[in-house]
Amino acid sequence: MSLRLETGWLLACSLVFSGCKAAADMDVVSVEHLGEMEEPASMEGRDGGDSGLFRGRSVWVFGDGVATEAGTYPSTWRNNTMSWTEDLDASDGLSGLVQPEDTAGAAKEFFPRTEAEETFNRAHSGESCEEPCGARYAVWGSGPVMDEARDRAILSYALIYAEPGPWNFHPVGTSLALWTDFDEGPERPEVDSEMDEPTLLFGDDVRGHLSTAPVVHEEHLYLFGCPEGGSCYLARAALDEILVRQAWRFYDGKQWRSDASEGKGIMKGSENMTVHFNAYLDRWMAVYMNWGKGIVGRTAEQLEGPWSREVLIYKPEEGEAMHGFAHAELAEEDGRIQYISYVAEEIKLIRVELERR
Repeated sequence: MSLRLETGWLLACSLVFSGCKAAADMDVVSVEHLGEMEEPASMEGRDGGDSGLFRGRSVWVFGDGVATEAGTYPSTWRNNTMSWTEDLDASDGLSGLVQPEDTAGAAKEFFPRTEAEETFNRAHSGESCEEPCGARYAVWGSGPVMDEARDRAILSYALIYAEPGPWNFHPVGTSLALWTDFDEGPERPEVDSEMDEPTLLFGDDVRGHLSTAPVVHEEHLYLFGCPEGGSCYLARAALDEILVRQAWRFYDGKQWRSDASEGKGIMKGSENMTVHFNAYLDRWMAVYMNWGKGIVGRTAEQLEGPWSREVLIYKPEEGEAMHGFAHAELAEEDGRIQYISYVAEEIKLIRVELERR
């Protein structure tokens, strides 16, 4: 690229940031399919599978799932679960996933529900349930990211209201959970916001799920919001103020704004996306499932972008494959070797070898 063209491109990026795409700066050298991940004995199936490192363990967070026994719950359905392993060598697959259990020995949900959510779910389940029978509140969240200075993990989540039927659910709002004691699990603290639900930070005042791909970087927590069919935008708050709604700022392509409506799209992505710093590439790397293409990646020198064009990482043979999460705690050689999961009835794991361009 000539100096004149490069200068013109940078000027265009500064004026219309959401339209910029940097050149791709990585190639996929090889992909090895490691097969289905082993489910803990107390689970029959689940979706999701975002992960992070906490207290020396790879912690995997799942959405809806089915337990083998009801235990202390009204049914075998679980709105979310977590499993962990101390096996950080995924080269031969990942084994030893431990599923926390309730007092009856059945699989336990991970994110706590408020008393009101718990009362609602029990009233709308079982043989004599209130109408709409089967309605529920669910919490679907991210894997943990470490806030080392405060010795805690942070997890983003969406509170979901769902009724029976395919795709019959919507987010009530999004927020953050904090985790310090591994065995006790995360807490959903009350926050400083104008939402009716005291644990929620964001509602209809922000577009899409502002709960995607949490990143801790330079004393800030960053979150992506990726409305369905739209471009992902970026928000951040100082780590000391992440539970204060008014502390959050939204990137407009040039600067950070207090008004969420001024946030501009910086790349196409997905609500189910991971973003990590890849030291081998010396870039931030976003990984997600592009439903028309397969598992793809983008890179950027800064979280604000410009983000590169999509690079196809792997196209699953399964037509209904979804999600696509990179697991940074399992990466090898500073990120040259990546481990990525996706869901196709079962959770599958692939080993990906990258090369810098």
